[in-house]
Amino acid sequence: MTNLSNPTRVFWAGALFLLAMRGWSTDLNEVKWLIDDQPPQFILGGPDQGNGSVDAALRFFQQRLPDLVHTVTQANVQRSLALLQTDGPYVGLGYVRTPEREKMVLFSQPFSVVLPPGLLVRRMDLEKIRPFLLPDGVDLDPLLSSGVLRVGVAAGRSYGPVVDGILAKYQSGSVIVTRFTASGIMAGLVQMLDQGRVDAIFAFRSEVRYVIRDESQLAKLMVLPVVPMGRMLTIHAVVPKTDWGRAFLERLDPIIVKARVDPGFRSLVDRWTDDESRAALARFLKTLD
Repeated sequence: MTNLSNPTRVFWAGALFLLAMRGWSTDLNEVKWLIDDQPPQFILGGPDQGNGSVDAALRFFQQRLPDLVHTVTQANVQRSLALLQTDGPYVGLGYVRTPEREKMVLFSQPFSVVLPPGLLVRRMDLEKIRPFLLPDGVDLDPLLSSGVLRVGVAAGRSYGPVVDGILAKYQSGSVIVTRFTASGIMAGLVQMLDQGRVDAIFAFRSEVRYVIRDESQLAKLMVLPVVPMGRMLTIHAVVPKTDWGRAFLERLDPIIVKARVDPGFRSLVDRWTDDESRAALARFLKTLD
């Protein structure tokens, strides 16, 4: 047998390595799920631990992918998005689809929907907002431009493409107060509102329902719809823009399409949704098929 020269050996060693790496990147052997402490999507502590709406979706998907090795990593949104731009087998759950995020990751079929966020304010501050009230809600851009309110938002959170675009115009000023924290971010924002450190916060209705259990405190607050705003926001899984990510979505998407109109699945992911909103969400999901 003829011995291979050193350059030839190097060539074939490199080629085999690339083939091995390509096989590693596309083989569906393992999935690393990324979660964050964002009640009531993910509930990582307390009496309701593990009973968040996306906690339930995670378990549902894991059970239907029994051939994969599943691990779970806690990471905030910013770190999760960084990991999702690597070659690792990462999957994030509970993401609102936005043009900015579409540049970074691939989105699954929507597995749930939520009503758009509103502006949570103290009733005592309503007079400040009244000049900006329209029949459908608060006219957000003129309100922020006026500077009469300081509005609290969560770092890394998307409130939908429309609101995100308006908030971006005011991030560099004093009108927007961004809260950075590893856990309990919504509870922290509510505390800031209660203490008068901000005049309003952006919140999804299910978050308000979960975080504020005291009826006397809740009676002092109100959620105002925001204008302009779409009717619903779809919720997705996200994966890296890699061969592995595309292959994983080929497995996950059929599961999602079947599950999202299944009453059993809906009862799990809509646990923290009020009855009126739950009916509206169910009607919207049927339009996706």
